[in-house]
Amino acid sequence: MAFGRIALVVGMVTFAGCEHPDMGGMDDDDMSNVADASAAMDRLLEAYPDRVGYHHDLEHWGFTTPAGDKLEWTSDPSAGALDVAIVLRAEPLVAAGVDPAALVDAGWISQPATTDPDAPALFIKAWDVSDAASDVMGDEDTAGGAFMRLLELDPERIGYHGELHHFGFALGGGEKFEWTHDLTANDADLAFVLLAQPFLDAGADVTALEAAGWLHVAATDAAPELLILPAALD
Repeated sequence: MAFGRIALVVGMVTFAGCEHPDMGGMDDDDMSNVADASAAMDRLLEAYPDRVGYHHDLEHWGFTTPAGDKLEWTSDPSAGALDVAIVLRAEPLVAAGVDPAALVDAGWISQPATTDPDAPALFIKAWDVSDAASDVMGDEDTAGGAFMRLLELDPERIGYHGELHHFGFALGGGEKFEWTHDLTANDADLAFVLLAQPFLDAGADVTALEAAGWLHVAATDAAPELLILPAALD
Protein backbone atom coordinates (compact mmCIF):
# COMPACT_ATOMS: atom_id res chain seq x y z
CA MET A 1 0.00 0.00 0.00
CA ALA A 2 1.27 3.46 -0.87
CA PHE A 3 -0.36 5.05 2.18
CA GLY A 4 -0.10 3.80 5.74
CA ARG A 5 -2.62 4.58 8.47
CA ILE A 6 -0.98 7.88 9.46
CA ALA A 7 -1.25 9.22 5.93
CA LEU A 8 -4.82 7.91 5.75
CA VAL A 9 -5.81 9.79 8.89
CA VAL A 10 -4.22 13.03 7.67
CA GLY A 11 -5.84 12.70 4.28
CA MET A 12 -9.23 11.86 5.72
CA VAL A 13 -9.12 14.93 7.93
CA THR A 14 -8.27 17.09 4.92
CA PHE A 15 -10.98 15.56 2.74
CA ALA A 16 -13.59 15.72 5.47
CA GLY A 17 -13.13 19.45 5.73
CA CYS A 18 -13.83 20.11 2.04
CA GLU A 19 -17.10 19.68 0.20
CA HIS A 20 -15.66 19.42 -3.31
CA PRO A 21 -11.84 19.51 -3.13
CA ASP A 22 -9.39 19.23 -6.00
CA MET A 23 -11.92 18.72 -8.78
CA GLY A 24 -10.36 21.35 -10.98
CA GLY A 25 -13.70 22.94 -11.93
CA MET A 26 -17.13 21.41 -12.32
CA ASP A 27 -18.98 23.43 -14.96
CA ASP A 28 -19.04 22.17 -18.55
CA ASP A 29 -17.06 19.10 -17.53
CA ASP A 30 -19.62 17.77 -15.04
CA MET A 31 -20.35 14.65 -17.03
CA SER A 32 -16.68 13.74 -17.47
CA ASN A 33 -16.32 13.99 -13.68
CA VAL A 34 -19.38 11.79 -13.32
CA ALA A 35 -17.79 9.33 -15.73
CA ASP A 36 -14.50 9.31 -13.80
CA ALA A 37 -16.26 8.82 -10.45
CA SER A 38 -18.47 6.11 -11.93
CA ALA A 39 -15.50 4.33 -13.49
CA ALA A 40 -13.76 4.30 -10.10
CA MET A 41 -16.82 2.65 -8.55
CA ASP A 42 -16.94 0.15 -11.42
CA ARG A 43 -13.37 -0.88 -10.60
CA LEU A 44 -14.40 -1.58 -7.01
CA LEU A 45 -17.46 -3.53 -8.14
CA GLU A 46 -15.35 -5.62 -10.51
CA ALA A 47 -12.61 -6.20 -7.93
CA TYR A 48 -14.97 -7.33 -5.15
CA PRO A 49 -18.05 -8.97 -6.73
CA ASP A 50 -18.62 -11.10 -3.64
CA ARG A 51 -19.11 -7.91 -1.62
CA VAL A 52 -21.92 -6.65 -3.89
CA GLY A 53 -25.58 -7.38 -3.20
CA TYR A 54 -29.08 -6.34 -4.24
CA HIS A 55 -32.07 -5.76 -1.95
CA HIS A 56 -35.14 -6.54 -4.03
CA ASP A 57 -37.72 -4.99 -1.70
CA LEU A 58 -35.86 -1.67 -1.49
CA GLU A 59 -34.45 -1.84 -5.04
CA HIS A 60 -31.02 -1.08 -3.55
CA TRP A 61 -27.57 -2.15 -4.70
CA GLY A 62 -24.77 -2.11 -2.17
CA PHE A 63 -21.41 -3.12 -0.78
CA THR A 64 -21.00 -5.08 2.46
CA THR A 65 -17.62 -4.62 4.11
CA PRO A 66 -15.83 -7.56 5.76
CA ALA A 67 -16.92 -6.17 9.14
CA GLY A 68 -20.58 -6.17 8.05
CA ASP A 69 -21.22 -2.45 7.48
CA LYS A 70 -22.89 -1.41 4.22
CA LEU A 71 -23.14 1.31 1.62
CA GLU A 72 -26.36 1.11 -0.40
CA TRP A 73 -27.71 3.10 -3.36
CA THR A 74 -31.03 2.99 -5.16
CA SER A 75 -31.69 1.70 -8.65
CA ASP A 76 -34.49 4.29 -9.05
CA PRO A 77 -34.28 7.65 -7.22
CA SER A 78 -37.90 8.43 -8.13
CA ALA A 79 -39.17 5.36 -6.25
CA GLY A 80 -38.86 6.77 -2.73
CA ALA A 81 -36.83 8.69 -0.18
CA LEU A 82 -34.10 6.07 0.36
CA ASP A 83 -31.64 6.95 -2.40
CA VAL A 84 -28.47 6.36 -0.36
CA ALA A 85 -28.12 4.50 2.92
CA ILE A 86 -25.26 3.86 5.31
CA VAL A 87 -25.82 0.75 7.40
CA LEU A 88 -23.68 0.25 10.51
CA ARG A 89 -23.44 -2.72 12.82
CA ALA A 90 -24.99 -1.63 16.09
CA GLU A 91 -22.91 -3.80 18.45
CA PRO A 92 -19.61 -1.85 18.26
CA LEU A 93 -21.45 1.44 18.66
CA VAL A 94 -23.52 0.21 21.59
CA ALA A 95 -20.34 -1.18 23.16
CA ALA A 96 -18.85 2.31 22.80
CA GLY A 97 -21.78 3.74 24.79
CA VAL A 98 -24.33 4.65 22.10
CA ASP A 99 -27.95 4.56 23.29
CA PRO A 100 -30.05 3.27 20.35
CA ALA A 101 -33.11 5.29 21.35
CA ALA A 102 -31.10 8.52 21.39
CA LEU A 103 -29.62 7.77 17.97
CA VAL A 104 -33.12 7.14 16.61
CA ASP A 105 -34.16 10.54 17.96
CA ALA A 106 -31.31 12.00 15.88
CA GLY A 107 -32.70 10.55 12.64
CA TRP A 108 -31.19 7.08 12.52
CA ILE A 109 -33.16 3.84 12.16
CA SER A 110 -32.53 1.07 14.67
CA GLN A 111 -33.07 -2.43 13.29
CA PRO A 112 -33.00 -5.19 15.92
CA ALA A 113 -31.07 -8.40 15.41
CA THR A 114 -32.98 -11.28 13.86
CA THR A 115 -32.47 -15.03 13.86
CA ASP A 116 -34.45 -15.80 10.69
CA PRO A 117 -32.51 -14.92 8.65
CA ASP A 118 -29.58 -14.52 10.99
CA ALA A 119 -28.68 -10.82 10.97
CA PRO A 120 -27.06 -8.52 13.53
CA ALA A 121 -28.64 -5.39 14.99
CA LEU A 122 -28.09 -2.40 12.70
CA PHE A 123 -28.20 1.38 12.68
CA ILE A 124 -29.32 2.83 9.34
CA LYS A 125 -29.33 6.36 7.99
CA ALA A 126 -30.88 7.14 4.62
CA TRP A 127 -30.78 10.22 2.39
CA ASP A 128 -33.12 11.41 -0.36
CA VAL A 129 -30.81 12.68 -3.10
CA SER A 130 -33.42 13.32 -5.80
CA ASP A 131 -36.98 12.51 -6.79
CA ALA A 132 -36.18 12.75 -10.48
CA ALA A 133 -37.22 9.83 -12.65
CA SER A 134 -34.39 7.84 -14.20
CA ASP A 135 -34.06 5.41 -17.08
CA VAL A 136 -34.02 2.17 -15.09
CA MET A 137 -32.96 -0.92 -16.99
CA GLY A 138 -35.12 -3.38 -15.08
CA ASP A 139 -33.80 -6.94 -15.09
CA GLU A 140 -30.74 -5.83 -17.06
CA ASP A 141 -29.75 -3.21 -14.49
CA THR A 142 -26.34 -3.34 -12.80
CA ALA A 143 -24.88 -1.93 -9.61
CA GLY A 144 -22.56 0.26 -11.67
CA GLY A 145 -25.36 1.52 -13.89
CA ALA A 146 -27.48 2.43 -10.88
CA PHE A 147 -24.55 4.22 -9.24
CA MET A 148 -23.84 6.27 -12.37
CA ARG A 149 -27.49 7.35 -12.53
CA LEU A 150 -27.22 8.57 -8.94
CA LEU A 151 -24.13 10.63 -9.79
CA GLU A 152 -25.76 12.09 -12.89
CA LEU A 153 -28.65 13.48 -10.85
CA ASP A 154 -26.43 15.92 -8.96
CA PRO A 155 -22.80 16.13 -10.15
CA GLU A 156 -22.15 19.03 -7.79
CA ARG A 157 -22.18 16.55 -4.92
CA ILE A 158 -19.03 14.87 -6.26
CA GLY A 159 -15.63 15.76 -4.84
CA TYR A 160 -12.14 14.37 -5.30
CA HIS A 161 -9.12 14.25 -3.00
CA GLY A 162 -5.89 13.86 -4.97
CA GLU A 163 -3.71 12.80 -2.03
CA LEU A 164 -6.04 9.97 -1.01
CA HIS A 165 -7.16 9.11 -4.55
CA HIS A 166 -10.72 9.18 -3.19
CA PHE A 167 -13.93 10.41 -4.75
CA GLY A 168 -16.62 11.63 -2.39
CA PHE A 169 -20.38 12.11 -2.62
CA ALA A 170 -21.75 14.83 -0.32
CA LEU A 171 -24.94 13.89 1.50
CA GLY A 172 -25.42 17.25 3.19
CA GLY A 173 -24.39 18.90 6.43
CA GLY A 174 -20.82 17.65 6.11
CA GLU A 175 -21.76 13.97 5.81
CA LYS A 176 -20.62 11.96 2.79
CA PHE A 177 -19.37 8.62 1.59
CA GLU A 178 -16.09 8.09 -0.25
CA TRP A 179 -14.63 5.47 -2.57
CA THR A 180 -11.15 4.95 -3.91
CA HIS A 181 -10.00 5.87 -7.39
CA ASP A 182 -6.93 3.61 -7.10
CA LEU A 183 -7.25 0.23 -5.42
CA THR A 184 -3.49 0.11 -4.74
CA ALA A 185 -3.08 3.63 -3.36
CA ASN A 186 -4.17 3.32 0.29
CA ASP A 187 -5.79 1.08 2.87
CA ALA A 188 -9.38 2.33 2.58
CA ASP A 189 -11.59 1.35 -0.36
CA LEU A 190 -14.66 3.01 1.18
CA ALA A 191 -15.20 5.50 3.98
CA PHE A 192 -18.28 6.78 5.79
CA VAL A 193 -18.01 10.39 6.97
CA LEU A 194 -20.67 11.21 9.55
CA LEU A 195 -21.51 14.03 11.94
CA ALA A 196 -20.10 13.21 15.35
CA GLN A 197 -22.64 15.13 17.45
CA PRO A 198 -25.55 12.67 17.16
CA PHE A 199 -23.29 9.84 18.34
CA LEU A 200 -21.78 11.91 21.13
CA ASP A 201 -25.21 13.08 22.27
CA ALA A 202 -26.27 9.42 22.28
CA GLY A 203 -23.47 8.59 24.71
CA ALA A 204 -20.60 7.50 22.44
CA ASP A 205 -17.14 7.43 23.98
CA VAL A 206 -14.63 8.69 21.40
CA THR A 207 -11.77 6.58 22.75
CA ALA A 208 -13.86 3.43 22.45
CA LEU A 209 -14.93 4.37 18.92
CA GLU A 210 -11.30 4.90 17.90
CA ALA A 211 -10.45 1.49 19.33
CA ALA A 212 -13.22 0.05 17.12
CA GLY A 213 -11.68 1.59 13.98
CA TRP A 214 -13.31 5.01 13.78
CA LEU A 215 -11.41 8.24 13.21
CA HIS A 216 -12.42 11.34 15.18
CA VAL A 217 -12.01 14.74 13.51
CA ALA A 218 -12.37 17.88 15.58
CA ALA A 219 -14.52 20.71 14.29
CA THR A 220 -12.89 23.52 12.30
CA ASP A 221 -14.11 26.81 10.89
CA ALA A 222 -14.79 24.94 7.62
CA ALA A 223 -16.32 21.71 8.90
CA PRO A 224 -18.24 20.23 11.85
CA GLU A 225 -16.91 17.58 14.22
CA LEU A 226 -16.91 14.28 12.35
CA LEU A 227 -16.58 10.53 12.81
CA ILE A 228 -15.08 8.63 9.89
CA LEU A 229 -15.20 4.87 9.37
CA PRO A 230 -12.73 3.72 6.69
CA ALA A 231 -13.09 0.21 5.30
CA ALA A 232 -11.07 -2.11 3.09
CA LEU A 233 -13.11 -4.56 1.02
CA ASP A 234 -10.49 -7.34 0.91
